[in-house]
Amino acid sequence: MNLRLVTRAPGFATGSIGNLAISFWESQQTAEQAHHAAEVLSTLGRTEGRVLVLAVLPPTAPAPSNAVRSVISNAFTRLGSQIHAVANAVEGDGFRAATMRAVVTSMALVIRPSYPVKTVATVEEAAEFLAAHSDGRLTVTDIVLASRELRS
Repeated sequence: MNLRLVTRAPGFATGSIGNLAISFWESQQTAEQAHHAAEVLSTLGRTEGRVLVLAVLPPTAPAPSNAVRSVISNAFTRLGSQIHAVANAVEGDGFRAATMRAVVTSMALVIRPSYPVKTVATVEEAAEFLAAHSDGRLTVTDIVLASRELRS
């Protein structure tokens, strides 16, 4: 299965593989980038009954701004029950990474999703979670390789 790259810019990339939307957010996120990620979700929503989402935030990624959170939240709301599972890979060790994982987890709690959400420390952990929710369409290897390609 091949990655469909939609947008790549310094510190940001978004694309899809199968029914999985992947976004890589390394630097300060912008509303424009969030709109690109939302467009990937919208495109998948037109062709897929169940949409999976993976957000990858490396150790250097700052917390998303209110504008970015709003754009992504609205995209999730538009897809509604089509969202099948979401994984956030907030990479890194130590206090900063743990704090970022807590922030991302608390954002999910505010939304009160009807789908499973998991915040983890590695793409591999996220891939295991998402592959288990992909109805056999994606493997852990598919997801890990697509994530690596997206961020390269």
